[in-house]
Amino acid sequence: MNYFRNCFAWLNTLFLLSMNQVSAMEFEIPEWAGGSDAEVSVWESFSHGFGAEGNEPDVAGSNAGGSITQSTPGGMVTGTGNIYNPAAASVFTLKDNAGSAYRRVVLQAKSMGALVVNEVVLSYESEGETVRMVSDESREVGRLEGNRGDTLIHYWSWNLEGKSLESISIEFKARGPHLSLDAVRLDTLLQSQPAPLEFEIPEWAGGSDAEVSVWESFSHGFGAEGNEPDVAGSNAGGSITQSTPGGMVTGTGNIYNPAAASVFTLKDNAGSAYRRVVLQAKSMGALVVNEVVLSYESEGETVRMVSDESREVGRLEGNRGDTLIHYWSWNLEGKSLESISIEFKARGPHLSLDAVRLDTLLVADRAQDVVIGSPSMDRWNYPFNVTPGKRAKAPVFRATQEGIGITRHGTFILGFDTIPLIPSGLPADHYSIESVKLRLLTGSNFEAHYDPTYDPVAAFLPEGVPGRIDDEDQGFPVELFGTGFRNGLDMFSWKETDDFIANGEEERNAYPAILNDQGNLEDVTLAVNYEDPKDVKPFAIGVLDEILPGDFIPEDSWMEFDLDLSQSSTVDYLRQGMAAGRLIFTVTSLAAGGQGSRTYPEFHTSDSLLGIAPSLELRFSIHETSPSVIKILDLKKVLDQWSIRFLADSVNSLRIRWTHDFVTWNSISDPEFQTQGDGEWMWTDGSESPNIRFYQIFKP
Repeated sequence: MNYFRNCFAWLNTLFLLSMNQVSAMEFEIPEWAGGSDAEVSVWESFSHGFGAEGNEPDVAGSNAGGSITQSTPGGMVTGTGNIYNPAAASVFTLKDNAGSAYRRVVLQAKSMGALVVNEVVLSYESEGETVRMVSDESREVGRLEGNRGDTLIHYWSWNLEGKSLESISIEFKARGPHLSLDAVRLDTLLQSQPAPLEFEIPEWAGGSDAEVSVWESFSHGFGAEGNEPDVAGSNAGGSITQSTPGGMVTGTGNIYNPAAASVFTLKDNAGSAYRRVVLQAKSMGALVVNEVVLSYESEGETVRMVSDESREVGRLEGNRGDTLIHYWSWNLEGKSLESISIEFKARGPHLSLDAVRLDTLLVADRAQDVVIGSPSMDRWNYPFNVTPGKRAKAPVFRATQEGIGITRHGTFILGFDTIPLIPSGLPADHYSIESVKLRLLTGSNFEAHYDPTYDPVAAFLPEGVPGRIDDEDQGFPVELFGTGFRNGLDMFSWKETDDFIANGEEERNAYPAILNDQGNLEDVTLAVNYEDPKDVKPFAIGVLDEILPGDFIPEDSWMEFDLDLSQSSTVDYLRQGMAAGRLIFTVTSLAAGGQGSRTYPEFHTSDSLLGIAPSLELRFSIHETSPSVIKILDLKKVLDQWSIRFLADSVNSLRIRWTHDFVTWNSISDPEFQTQGDGEWMWTDGSESPNIRFYQIFKP
C-alpha cells in the first residue's frame, strides 16, 4: 500500500512540476491537414485506463472518430486524464473507420516515459487475413527533460495509396511500467470523394409547360405490374416495366437480373402534345445506348424513333464495374403526340438499374386551373357608402330617373390580381380561356326573388311606351360586367377606398362596362335608356344551386357566375385583364332599391367577419405564339350528315358549337377530327337534325 501511495505522490508531484512545460509541447500539423479530404482526431483526457470500453476523441474539432483502448491489466486514469500503469507495460490499440479510402495516416503520441517506437504497427484485413505494416517514417517531434523521466512526442506515418482501405488498427506500447500516456493525435488524408453522380437538369425543366418523373426505388423487377415514379415532385406520371424473366428487386431498390439481359419499357401519357422528351438512366453496368427507341401510334401503325442526342452524363469507376448515367433526347415538335413508349435494354446479365429520370416539355397551350380565394380589392360602389372598401356586405339594386331611364345604382366591384398565378405581359391573344367562374356568398334574405334568366330591356320600359313587353318571370337577375374607369384613373391607380365621384366631376370614377365592337370600354351604368332602349348582354348571370326560379334568394348560399365565353367581347376583356395582371368585375342587379325597400340581393365582401370572401376560378392555356387562323374550306352534306373541311396548324383544344338563331349556342363534346394531310382537317356532325344549323370552329 505504501508503494502505491508513494507512486501516486511522485506522479502528482511530476504533473505539478512539469505541467507548464508539457503543455508547451505541440503536435506537428501535417501540411495537408485541414483540407477537404483530411480528418483529425485528438485525445487529451482519457476516461478508461483499461478494458474494451475504450476512449473516444475528446478535443473539439475531432472528426475522424476512432477509439483508443489499453489492454494491460493495472492501467488507470490519473487526475489529469492520463493513462498510467504503475506495474506493467501498457499496450494501446487505436481503431479507426473512414468514409473513404485512406491515402496517408499520421499518428503522434505524447507520453511521460518511452514507447517502443520501432514496433508501432498499422494493420488491416485483406481477403480474410490480417496484414501488418510498420511505418514509413518514425521520428521524435519534441522532448522535455524531467527529474523522473522525459516527456516526448513521437511521430509515425504510413502511405496507404491504392490499397482502398476504409478501416485500420494501430498498436503501440510502452517500454515498461510507469509510462503515462498524455495525448494522442491521429491525422488521416482520405481519397478525394468523386462528385455525386447526378442527373442533368434540362434548361427548360421546372417551367409551367414542363413535367418530370423520377424513379429511385423500384418495387417490381419483372412483369406487367410495373413501377410508378416514387420521388416527390414527380408530375409526369408514367410507368416502367421489366420484361425479361429472372429480374428481381435488390435490397437497395434496384432492378437486377443475374441470368439475362433486362429489357425496360417506359410508357407515358401527357395532358398535352409533347415538344421535347429527355430520358436519363443510371445503371451499374452498360445499356445498349444506340438502340434506345421512342415509339408512338400513328394511323394504326407504330412509328419508332431513335434519339436526336445520346451521350454519357457521368461515370464512377467501381471494383465490380462502373456506375454511369446516360442521356437520350427526342424532338417531337409538330407531331401532336400525347402518348409515348420508350424501350431500353441491358448489354447482358448482371446489369442493375439504379434510377431513371424522364423530363417532358409539352405544348404551351396545356390547360391550367387557377383558384384565387379572395379578391385583392372589393367595394360596395354606392354614392352614400360612408365606409368605402370596408363594408361587410354589398347590396345591388337600381335607381329610376324620371324621363331618362333606369341606372345600375348600387353595385359591387371586385378586383382579382392574377400575378403570379398567371403569367402577365404576353399579347392578349396568347391567352386561351376555357372557363371563368365567380362565386359570391349571399347575405341577408332581403326577400329578393331568384331569377336566373336575362330580362330584355323592353320589359323595363314605362307603361304605354311602344315596344314594351311584360316580364314573364318574378325577380330580376344578378348580372356581371367588366369595370371601366375615368377621371384620370385606371385599373391599377383606382383604390377601393377612393371617392365615388372625383372632385368637380359629374360621373362616377368606376362603372360597369362592356367592350364594344371597336374594342373600347363602354359605360353601361344607364341600363335602360327610355329614348334609345338597347339590350346589353352581361358577362354572366348569377345562378343558385337547387333553388327554383321565383323563390326567395336564401341567406349564405353560393351564387355562381359562369362567364359566357361565346361572346367574343367578354373573352377579349378577360384576355386583356390577364395580360395586364388584374381582372376587375362589377356585379349589378335591376332589382328595386330605395328607402324601406327590401327586394334586392346583397353579398358578403372580403371584409365580412361572418361570411366567406368571393373567389374566382379560371381554366386557361397560354400559347407561345399567336394562335393560327382557322380557315373553313367547305361544308358538305352526305347522307343527312354535315361535314366541315378546314385548315389549321393543329386541332389541339379546338372546339365546335352550333346554333339555330345566333342567340343560343350548343357545344359539341369531344369532337373527333380526321386529318386530310398538309394541315387540312375534317369534322363530321354525326347527329341528325331537321333544323338548320350554323357551325363555328374556334379556339377559346
